[in-house]
Amino acid sequence: MGFDNSVDDYISRVTEHYSSLFTLPSHRRLISLLFISCVSLSSLSILLLSHSYYGLIVGFMFGLSFFAVIIFSDIFVRFKISGGEPIFDLRRYSGLSLFSCLIWLGMMLLGSIVSYFTGNIDLWLTFFFLGYYFSLLTRLLTLLSASLMSFERALASSFLQPVLCTISLLPLNSIIKLGRNFPILLLISTVIALLAIFIFIFFVDDVGKEVIGVSSLSAFKAFMANWASNLNEPLEKIFENLGMERNIKFSILSFHPRENKGKVEAMILVPSLHAGPFKNVGSSSFPYMAQKTLGKAFECVVSVPHSLCGHEFDLSSQLQSQKVVEY
Repeated sequence: MGFDNSVDDYISRVTEHYSSLFTLPSHRRLISLLFISCVSLSSLSILLLSHSYYGLIVGFMFGLSFFAVIIFSDIFVRFKISGGEPIFDLRRYSGLSLFSCLIWLGMMLLGSIVSYFTGNIDLWLTFFFLGYYFSLLTRLLTLLSASLMSFERALASSFLQPVLCTISLLPLNSIIKLGRNFPILLLISTVIALLAIFIFIFFVDDVGKEVIGVSSLSAFKAFMANWASNLNEPLEKIFENLGMERNIKFSILSFHPRENKGKVEAMILVPSLHAGPFKNVGSSSFPYMAQKTLGKAFECVVSVPHSLCGHEFDLSSQLQSQKVVEY
């Protein structure tokens, strides 16, 4: 008994840690991490450039403005630009912002360290725009590949935060002379990021079209819609286009009482299809649908065990599952 309990506890702990790999922290914790990261890394970066209380204050204010811009842009994108996109809620936007801004702030800190040891403060601006480039690239790749937004909305959602964060750099002009290179570096970083992401998307989509006849990003978006928000329609639409018609056979074993041969007490239904591929997509819920429908029709216990068929016999959608059950 004690051994069984210890095994159950172990399995519960493993399941808890495994599931945590696929979940974000709470929204409040993400906001706290964003605030701490922005203020601490910004203050340290500017303090390395200007070794004074003034530099510490300017760095602290820069971090606060950086944080405020991130919060504002996330809220504005979620409720004004995204158009109610189902995958990225406010918590996921905050998670994306935390990841992309840690890259950006890390590059700023690296630039401050290099500038400190070389004595060339102008190098910091180069590292700042390297961080801008990688941050923008991360947002473009994530929103263009994993969200259900239109192309135009995804671009606007990707650009808003990095561009506004760049504006927060202006108060640092007293420490770092921005000069004429500022708009040039901004333009170059933006153009390179756009070219890189468009080339990447072109080649990735081309692979999907050659293999399955559907662009890779379209398939990935449909998968993410189901995995993150339980939306089965986008993925089933692709499966409907890829599927083919087949005849389905059923093996049924029914049990009748001796005194009433017309009554069914229990039924075992083994279909020549597979309950898959996963979650609520295709025929994953077919056993439940069949048990519910047949159990209600015959007023008996119904069992639908797993057949010997593999995933090549998955039904393409819940609609097809319902047709089979009704037939």
